[in-house]
Amino acid sequence: MVTNMDRRQLLRLSAGAAAGLTAAAVLPSTPASAGTRSGPALPVVPGMSGDVRANEFWYQFDEVLYFDKAPELTEAYAAITANFSALEEGVAYFWLEQRASAEYRATYTAAWRPVRSALKYLMDTQLSIMDRYYDCDERGLEQAFVDFGQGILLDPRRDPNPVHTMDGKPPAGYHIWHAYMRAAIFLGISPARWTRIDKYNGIAWHLQSIAKPTTTAVSAPLAASVVRDVREVWNRRGSEQVDLAYTSVPFPAGVS
Repeated sequence: MVTNMDRRQLLRLSAGAAAGLTAAAVLPSTPASAGTRSGPALPVVPGMSGDVRANEFWYQFDEVLYFDKAPELTEAYAAITANFSALEEGVAYFWLEQRASAEYRATYTAAWRPVRSALKYLMDTQLSIMDRYYDCDERGLEQAFVDFGQGILLDPRRDPNPVHTMDGKPPAGYHIWHAYMRAAIFLGISPARWTRIDKYNGIAWHLQSIAKPTTTAVSAPLAASVVRDVREVWNRRGSEQVDLAYTSVPFPAGVS
């Protein structure tokens, strides 16, 4: 059973935030990636380890969506919270319940329709951050999720929890984010893009379920063959197969 799926996680949208992230470096920093592509300048952070772009992407994702929210984003969160205020166990549980019903798509879409504009603002904000760091680079964006799921990104700016990965034991954020993404897809909010990103989210969830990283100490990377197999499994799945895969709780089928 999923735990820690509380209202605060719902509001944070637990995508990549969910961590609070930092401590001492245990792997060498890799600043070489900073100048290899266009986009915003990447900072030099003493003690950082793992891919610099991925670290900065998740850092800014947290900043914009949780730590330093714009008033418009706060309003969007409030509208969504008010819409689902009757839910006792959060939107991910609601999605799971609706997924099991014969009228799943219709009823789930209807539940979100009153807050479509708020959801669109929220999801568009997320896409804008992804575009800032990975514009037209889907493989790079997918890799950022791969690194996130394994817990191999360490960012001292997030002390005392420096590792960019999903918090919670087990982490509920992947299911929460899927619930939001599914609503966006059904409501026609960048459906093609969120269908792809939903797979990346699934890859990160699957890898984190295997690696079981913490937010306090960077993890060793999983074997390349394991990462390759997980990526292939999720990337082969169609949209409905991806949706079905998330009905496994709290870990992907075959992982304990």
